[in-house]
Amino acid sequence: MIWWWLVGLALGAEPPERPHLVAAMEGECQSYVGADEGQPMPEEIVDGATARCSFVAAPPSEVGNLLALETHLEFLEARYRIARVGDSPRVSRGALSDRHRSP
Repeated sequence: MIWWWLVGLALGAEPPERPHLVAAMEGECQSYVGADEGQPMPEEIVDGATARCSFVAAPPSEVGNLLALETHLEFLEARYRIARVGDSPRVSRGALSDRHRSP
């Protein structure tokens, strides 16, 4: 009995809002640049031992995971018509249920 109550509660809850994107910062690198282990750093981002721009070094597997999660999120948003933060007008649960009723 409690199980069904929890499932019903979860299905009826509004999804959490998508976080805002971080704005570009002054001095950040303008493109993606890869670097291989044991190889010199690319000249686009490093001038000798000094960084030309601000960047974050991340493991390729982590970047791949983040891109996969973003793709999955976009699929869910499209499938369930979830409005993104800042989109107007926001689709409400009532509006969705009205659209799926038979005429």
